[in-house]
Amino acid sequence: MAKGSNNSTNPKSYMKVAFGRFRQKQTEDGKKVDENTPGAIKREDQQGKPTWAIEFGWLSGKIENIYYKEGGEFEGKKMKNTFEVIIVDAMDKDQVSFAEDSREWFAFAKVLPNIMLDKEVKIKVYDYIAKDKSHKKGLVVEQNDNPNTTKRESKNYDSVFVVNSFYEKWNEDKTVTYLHGFPSGKDVNWKDEDERTIYLMQVKKFLKSEFNRLFPENFNQQHSDIDITETPTTPGQDDDLPF
Repeated sequence: MAKGSNNSTNPKSYMKVAFGRFRQKQTEDGKKVDENTPGAIKREDQQGKPTWAIEFGWLSGKIENIYYKEGGEFEGKKMKNTFEVIIVDAMDKDQVSFAEDSREWFAFAKVLPNIMLDKEVKIKVYDYIAKDKSHKKGLVVEQNDNPNTTKRESKNYDSVFVVNSFYEKWNEDKTVTYLHGFPSGKDVNWKDEDERTIYLMQVKKFLKSEFNRLFPENFNQQHSDIDITETPTTPGQDDDLPF
C-alpha cells in the first residue's frame, strides 16, 4: 500500500492517529517498535514517557471495511471506543483506529457519505500550530474523478481533489450552512468548556447514528476486543473550533 513515508512498506499494519501522523507501533512480525526499529520516530506521551512508532503522513487505497469497536478496560482503565477503518490495495492492508470522539474521525465521518467506495482514496492527517497561534488538527480525504470534491491548488504539488463534507456547505462569506441534521453549534459559547463538551458529545452521537443509518449493509459494524490507545501530548491550546 502506498504510504507517505520512506520508513516502511510492511504488507500488513495496524495504526493509530497521533501527533498528526499515522503511527504504526508494531512490526509485521508482531514485535513492538522501539528505538532499535529502523525508521522509528520518538515522541512523548501525556506523562512524558517516550513512545516509538513508524510514522506516515498519508495512506492510500480502497476502503474495504469500517466497524465500531468498544474499548473495554485495560489494566483498570477505560479505553476509548474506536472506528476501525481498513484500507487495501493490490499489495497489502492497513487498519487504522480512530477514536470515536477525535477530530480526525469527525472529519472522516463528515466526508464518508461523499466518498466513492469503488475508487481509491488518499487520506492525510495533520496537527500543527498556525501563524495566528490557533491549533489546526484534522484529516482530509482526496479522491480523483469524484464530483463531490473541491479542487485545491498547490505551489509544490499537482492539484488535488478534496472530498467535500456531506454535512457542511461553505458560503461565500465564509460562514457554514449545516446540512442533513448536523448539530450546528451556533449558540455554543466556545470559551465555555462545559458547552464545548456537550456539543462534542452531540456531534459524536450524531455521526455514529448517521454511520449506522447510511451504511447498514456496506460495512461490518461489529464490536471487538480491547486495544491500547496511544494518547499524545497536544501542543498549546484547544483545537480550532467550531467545526
